[in-house]
Amino acid sequence: MLFTCLPEGAQIPGRFPGPVHARGKWFTVDIHCHVLTPKAEEMVREAGMSAEWQPRHQFANEHTRQVNREQAERTRIQFTSVEKRLEDMDRMGIDIQAITPSPAQTYYAAAPDLGIATARIINDNLADICGKHPDRFVGLGTVPFQAPELAVAELERLHKSLGLRGIEIATNVAGADLSEPHFRP
Repeated sequence: MLFTCLPEGAQIPGRFPGPVHARGKWFTVDIHCHVLTPKAEEMVREAGMSAEWQPRHQFANEHTRQVNREQAERTRIQFTSVEKRLEDMDRMGIDIQAITPSPAQTYYAAAPDLGIATARIINDNLADICGKHPDRFVGLGTVPFQAPELAVAELERLHKSLGLRGIEIATNVAGADLSEPHFRP
């Protein structure tokens, strides 16, 4: 057997001193929360990049694309409004969210200069949200993986200057696996 549950009330010595409570309830962390940064979206649109480069567009039929568009319109406020997010968190009893860029905003298929520009805008937005509400949000940023040297520089900036805790990584860069040698700095 790989795992055995402890009896109710039992604790592992030295590991967990008891329940953690915030504001009189269990301390609840939501670790999967995306933020959409409209300014980055505008930059990409102005550069002439369409949604067709995204896997969710490439591998979907027209009906699925339509459902995705409708869902994006319906839920946009939850991804862009900090006030709405905080209201929803309070209503659902969530103490902290780990916020990350929307998967559609990795922009790995963009030219390196656009990739780094959008990464900076997105990371600045996440850091701003976390800075204004440090007791409610922990941020994970993005880097332009299509340009490994720029990615490393942005990783250092987002951690050392912005205080973000890490990055969200998509599984591939424009169809190439992250393990491929050309992604090494």
